[in-house]
Amino acid sequence: MDIFPRSLRENLRRAVRSGDLKREDNLEAVGEQLSDIFQCDSLDLVELVMAIEEQKVKSPTTVGDLMDLIERDGPDETAAPVGKE
Repeated sequence: MDIFPRSLRENLRRAVRSGDLKREDNLEAVGEQLSDIFQCDSLDLVELVMAIEEQKVKSPTTVGDLMDLIERDGPDETAAPVGKE
């Protein structure tokens, strides 16, 4: 099961490229921005983190952690990761 739809991946990449988010940003501190970027509410974000925790060993704490998990998950592994800025 791919818990990271392609649109979610693209929206997060775009936000980092544009400077709206930085890889070192704490996820808790940018929760409202992530809700806007992912077009979801805070409950959806909690469910996303819970899904990550079920499938991964480490829970993401920064935007960069989340991006790394998204880039490695699912069938879209050939996508180029967004570099640190």
